Parts: sequence; structure tokens; C-alpha cells
Amino acid sequence: MKSLPKINIAPSTPICLLLLAITLGIPYVIAVATATALHEMGHIAAIYSVGSRVSRITLRPFGAVIERCENKSSYLSDAVISLSGPTVNLLSFLICFLVGSGGIFGSASLVLALVNLIPARPLDGYCALRSLCLTRMSVELSVKICTLVSLVFLSVLWAFSIYMLIYANFNVSLLLTVTFLMFETLSKI
Repeated sequence: MKSLPKINIAPSTPICLLLLAITLGIPYVIAVATATALHEMGHIAAIYSVGSRVSRITLRPFGAVIERCENKSSYLSDAVISLSGPTVNLLSFLICFLVGSGGIFGSASLVLALVNLIPARPLDGYCALRSLCLTRMSVELSVKICTLVSLVFLSVLWAFSIYMLIYANFNVSLLLTVTFLMFETLSKI
């Protein structure tokens, strides 16, 4: 009999959920948690569909780290696994939009999909881009190309977030998120 994956919860997860519930309300937390759970289930379903298994799931404040028992899948399968989470979120948003009841859940699904498609480490967009590059080129060249794409994309997004902060009275969360992603990308060079 195959064993179930081990599930861990990062210590920061309940703290972040509590802070979100206090500041934004319980309906927001439920919508984001549901969209996130569907996102991660998309990854898990794709992992099992390529013949692999999940050994451990670590729940973090804004997602999960899913570890596989073995990694015998192809780079193309890895790209499909990376894109499966955002695809589930886009489908969730589309269903909400078509039935006319998007609300917080539909918005959370769309934002989660779009953020995860950014080609920056550690997001799904980066993982998919790297896997697709690895189907045609060496690891070294793939990492260089992915890093360059990440930095160009994040630089544009960073400039946009500065513009939004200054001229549109937008909050600082986009700027902080993009700065964090740039740091993650630069720290891996």
C-alpha cells in the first residue's frame, strides 16, 4: 500500500492567516486559502498524472512546497506540473466570471494565477521556463537565460510599481513583492 504524503505546516502560516483575518476579514482569508488549495491540488494532480508521487507537503503562508518521492519525469512534464497550478486558478476565475459570481474568490484566483506566472524564482513561471529551456539547452545556459528573463521582467514590474506608488497613490505591497523576487533571483546567480 502506498503511503500518504507527510504534511507539515510552517510556523509562520497560522500567524499570517490570523493577521490577514484581522486586517482583511475572514471571508478574504477563506477565499485566498481556497484558491491556494485549488492551485496546489492542480500541481499534485499533475504530479500523479505523470506517474510520480508526493512525499511531503509543507504548507506556507502563501502556498506550499510539494516534494516528490522521485523525479523521473521529463523536463516537459516538469513544465506541465509547474503550469498546472496557475491553470487551475485561471479556470476557477473563468468559471466565476461566466456564472457572474466572481467576488473575492474569483479575484483571488486570478491574482494567484498571474503572480505565479511571473518568470521569477521561486514562482511557477520561472520553473516552467527553466524546464522548457532544459529541453533544448544545457543547465548553465538555461539558468542564464531564465535569470536574464527574470531580471528584465522584474525590472519593468519594479518600475511600474514605483510609478503606481508615486502617481496613483497605490500601496507599497507590489513594490515589496517585486523587490523580494528580484532579491531571490539575484541571490541565486
